[in-house]
Amino acid sequence: MKQLKFKIWNSAKKEWFTPVYEAYKGKLHDISITMAGQIMERTLKEPADTRNNHGFIPVLFTGLKDKEGTEIYEGDIVKQDNYEQPFEVIWHDNGRFCLKFNETYCNDYVPNKACKVIGNIYENAQLVKY
Repeated sequence: MKQLKFKIWNSAKKEWFTPVYEAYKGKLHDISITMAGQIMERTLKEPADTRNNHGFIPVLFTGLKDKEGTEIYEGDIVKQDNYEQPFEVIWHDNGRFCLKFNETYCNDYVPNKACKVIGNIYENAQLVKY
């Protein structure tokens, strides 16, 4: 069975979430995603809480790496070798990742060996224009 891998965007702080596992120093902060898809935040001061996602957005790893070995995640913006326009990597309704290049059309595969991650929609939304 393939292991799912995520990174978490903190939309309130506009940064990627970094877990802290220093309970011996009185510091603990981590996030889990439940089987129901809820985000569960845990600290030493507060027990696990699923009532509020606190602006956390889970971003799924595609299982692919670009031509330079960088992991490709949902929401990444990639530049393909043969195209001027950058593309957004999205999870499509058909059950796979694809490259979105306008509001209505999506390429049904991610040619990872011919593309490079140049940013993501959270930090570099201006790179895609549609």
